[in-house]
Amino acid sequence: MNKIFLSIVALLFGMQAARAQMPDCLNSGGYIYLQYGTGIRNWDPEQAIGPANPTVNTIVLPGGAGGLAVSDFLGIGPTYKTFYTTVGSNYYYYDGTAWVNTTHNTGAGPAVNITAGGGYIFNLAGGAGTVYRYDGTGPGVMVLNLGGMLTGPWDMAADKDGNFFLLKLTNPQWLRKYDPNGTLVQEYPLVNATTNYNLGGGLAVFCDSVYFTNQDGVYSGVIKDDTVYFNPTALNPVPAFPYYEDIASCESGSQTVAVGPDTSFYLYRGCMSGIVKFQIKPRQDTVKLKLNLLGNAQNGLDYGWLDTQMVFRPGDTVQYMEIIPLLRNPSVGNKNLKIEVLSPNPCNLAEYKVVRTIDVLIKDSLEVDIISPPVTVCPGDTVTITATKDPILDHFWEPSNLIFGNGLTVKASPSLTTTYSIRVEYPGAPSTCPPRTKKYTVTVEPYPVIRVPDDFIICLTDSMTFDVGVTPDNPKYDVTWIPANGFSNPKNMNSKFFDNPGTYTKILRVATPIAKCTKEEEFTVTIMPPFKITELSNDTTIRYGDSIRLTAKGENAAIWVWNPTRSIRDYSFETVTVWPKESTIYTAIVFDEFGCKDSGQVEVKVVYQPKLMMPNAFSPNGDGLNDVFKIEGRQYERLISFQVFDRNGTKVFETTNINKGWDGTYLNGEKAGAGVYFYFIEMANVDRETFQFKGDVTLTR
Repeated sequence: MNKIFLSIVALLFGMQAARAQMPDCLNSGGYIYLQYGTGIRNWDPEQAIGPANPTVNTIVLPGGAGGLAVSDFLGIGPTYKTFYTTVGSNYYYYDGTAWVNTTHNTGAGPAVNITAGGGYIFNLAGGAGTVYRYDGTGPGVMVLNLGGMLTGPWDMAADKDGNFFLLKLTNPQWLRKYDPNGTLVQEYPLVNATTNYNLGGGLAVFCDSVYFTNQDGVYSGVIKDDTVYFNPTALNPVPAFPYYEDIASCESGSQTVAVGPDTSFYLYRGCMSGIVKFQIKPRQDTVKLKLNLLGNAQNGLDYGWLDTQMVFRPGDTVQYMEIIPLLRNPSVGNKNLKIEVLSPNPCNLAEYKVVRTIDVLIKDSLEVDIISPPVTVCPGDTVTITATKDPILDHFWEPSNLIFGNGLTVKASPSLTTTYSIRVEYPGAPSTCPPRTKKYTVTVEPYPVIRVPDDFIICLTDSMTFDVGVTPDNPKYDVTWIPANGFSNPKNMNSKFFDNPGTYTKILRVATPIAKCTKEEEFTVTIMPPFKITELSNDTTIRYGDSIRLTAKGENAAIWVWNPTRSIRDYSFETVTVWPKESTIYTAIVFDEFGCKDSGQVEVKVVYQPKLMMPNAFSPNGDGLNDVFKIEGRQYERLISFQVFDRNGTKVFETTNINKGWDGTYLNGEKAGAGVYFYFIEMANVDRETFQFKGDVTLTR
């Protein structure tokens, strides 16, 4: 059998003493203390019964003692293990030299069935079935009423957590565990437990072992699979083992050392450390806790180095663990650290159990986000921007002069596309704790600037496009002509327009593609009936060099333009004079007072009739009068050839220069004699038609 009780002796067995043998629960001797009249026996259940087991304790109970319990001192002052008993209705404790009356009563009148654990004394009024709890400050308080518990043993046991045990040997048999407030925690059925009970009032539960006494002796059992299995044979039948009135033991060990509640929190890299408090009840032994460091966070890389063991020295009750979140570069994202705190099982020191879990999320950066969806608005529109952040962080909106409010929901009225940001900082954090910024851009679509013509008058035509425009340029504008009448496509800014004569007000409405920022401009257009030329000169023919008057008339005609303008005098009048040098088609464009126009054409054909004047005689005598025979009266003609022949057909003169003539000499320079000579002239007009002229001339000297 493993030793499962913490011994409660202050002196080793070999030391017979003058000093009191106070209970000592630090060693693993496994002693149970037995009340025998006013004496106390130290019994080691793992050793054979004999003259040295049990041994006599040096402490003697006071007269009238009604029970025995081992407990921490519950009064004011240092904590130590001692014995408690009851005398009459009051609690007594041993202070190391003498028994001290607490003057606190049990709450149940005389009580003989006491136990201790978890900082409490419990006593059972067996006949009534009531349980009272005493914490060292006043009378006992009833926490349980079973309605009478007429069978024994009339005793109790308790554990370090303040839970208490009751044993019932009559059918149905059970061992029950209650919490400090009397709430049933668990009921264990009994196997092979005796039902023979007349005398005896002892019960002890430690770890998985159960002991009780009756008139036949001491019985033992083991808790296994939520059932108590008893040995049906007493360990030491009476009278070999004397009858004992009560059993006391160190409080049964809780399976773990309580060090605090499970904890879950998060840390930011480079920022504030996490401090975890570990607190246990005062103990006289050393407690060594193991720490399992789990998760994907790495010890010494993602957080400051942590030891895998925590030691509480005797008297220590509080320790602190600092978890330092370390910066990583480059970023590795969020990491998880799970710390399992393991405590040794006081019933089996080789066994550890998780008593606390600490979950730490190491966050890569401060938490902030803007949850408002992106928006596109018109200039001056009010926008609501909402952010979320860790409540422990301070936040700052920028640009602050463009923000209304300073909470997590703010408003802005941008006139241009603007980027806003929220920056969060960890207050009081070291310089290694970088702030974080989230940006939010509000896109502003500027109102369109629409250009339309001034009110105007147009003439009825097939169709027209209005001279309009929009800035800034954006091909995705939503355009609407209002009213749509007359437009081939009223959703197209450059749509063709046609309508009957009349006056119309047109509105050009333009909206931006997303925010629908809308502007509109209007203008008036008056469509006049078409203008007609009512009178136009007929086509005509003139001789080259002559002129003619042309006329174009119309009702309310105001402006005339004649083309081509060459050979026209005053081409901007109703009637013009033209003198073309060649056949010409004249176009008259006539406008009325509203700019409506009509046009017409007049063809003026020009005929060419040469009018050459050739003298019939000349006298080349050098007197300066009629000395040269040449062509006279030409206008537009071009000379091709001018030749003179004598009667014999001999050529005496030839030229292609219309300005030259025959001076009466032969080609060799000799003077020609008087007589009749013959000439031949070939010329061309502007239409390249050729004409021949023949004749004779008389040369006199």
